Amino acid sequence: HHLKYLLKNSTISHFENTNTPNSYLRLKKYGADPSLSGENITVISFSETNEELIAINIVNSWKSSPPHNKNMLSEYKKSAVSCGQGVFNEFGPEYKCMFSNMVFYSE
Repeated sequence: HHLKYLLKNSTISHFENTNTPNSYLRLKKYGADPSLSGENITVISFSETNEELIAINIVNSWKSSPPHNKNMLSEYKKSAVSCGQGVFNEFGPEYKCMFSNMVFYSE
């Protein structure tokens, strides 16, 4: 859901200009009843098509950011990850980019 929004709008944001503006409301829309939720998002440019290297770069970008790393190390009970290739206007149309979204929650 949120990944499609990021790709369509070529943006990187935790919020949407929709009826589900944040991760908590998006989780509720799809049937979860979160007592606690968090979200990591990132976009990286890449030239290689090695999926393992792309995944390593995504995780390393989150590990190097204290709030994102805290989400990954917290005691959330569930998580979901989505990735998609697109264009990030801030990098320019000539760059291949991978958008990634990871949501964490406990019910």
